[in-house]
Amino acid sequence: MRSGGVLAVWTYYTPVFGNNVDAIIKRLAHDILADYWDQRLHYVVDEFNDLPFPFQPIDAPPFRTDIRWNMEDFLAYFETWSSSVKYRQDKGTHPTDLIRDDLVQAWEDPAQKQDLHFPLYMRFGRV
Repeated sequence: MRSGGVLAVWTYYTPVFGNNVDAIIKRLAHDILADYWDQRLHYVVDEFNDLPFPFQPIDAPPFRTDIRWNMEDFLAYFETWSSSVKYRQDKGTHPTDLIRDDLVQAWEDPAQKQDLHFPLYMRFGRV
């Protein structure tokens, strides 16, 4: 990278609905899958604030990705997580099976698409 160049790193973690679905997501991510995450997940959970970053910081504006998913799209996304893959390999079952009933209740109509968003966590820095 050239001197004076800008480096941008970003990540996302869990989607946000702004309703009781968020508590179900938290249970999956922090309780059910707790032992299956990579040890570096703390960088993501802390929104990159504790990421070693030896560059001159530049303020990053807030970003988010807006999506409309039905319940099956939503559950399929969680099955792509590395922690879900490790859980399936270890237990032989899907971790999302443990939240499905609660999610059906919270979602009301599983075929109905709902709005959610992913906050994007960024660090910008000048080299």
